[in-house]
Amino acid sequence: MEKFIVIISFIAKWLLFAFPLYQAYIELSEQERVVGRFTKKSKKYPKISPWYWILPPLKLELEKKRGIAILSESLISNKDFEEAIVFGRKATAWFYVALAGMLEGITAIYELAHAFDYHINFLMLILLSVLMVIICVVNIRHRIKNVDIKRFREKLKETRKK
Repeated sequence: MEKFIVIISFIAKWLLFAFPLYQAYIELSEQERVVGRFTKKSKKYPKISPWYWILPPLKLELEKKRGIAILSESLISNKDFEEAIVFGRKATAWFYVALAGMLEGITAIYELAHAFDYHINFLMLILLSVLMVIICVVNIRHRIKNVDIKRFREKLKETRKK
């Protein structure tokens, strides 16, 4: 029973990393939509690669700098500026929730190894942690990429007809 609980704890802690990170991604996507209203599709402000999610603090900082540059050049009202910035603040908050989940996930790796009487050294703990972060980021990218709004709307229409 103890091993079962440790396995469930491991899964739960890594989910507490993955889905707040997913929410941060959603918030930044919304910020991109709002900021996009104020700029033309210009190569002057290229999009920040989603692969920066492997280093979330860097991703957030790059998105923030890009957003502020676009908004400051667009001469928008204070209300519009605040609306655009609030998404970045939400993404930052979700990132810190994800960071706490990641730290919990690292402890869960150690606890899981210990529960199965496997000695884990520091390097192995780091490597397994990085692997779990990569798995979570790939999962997020897969979820975002496979969201098909048109297909979802069609399913809604079919459901309403029934």
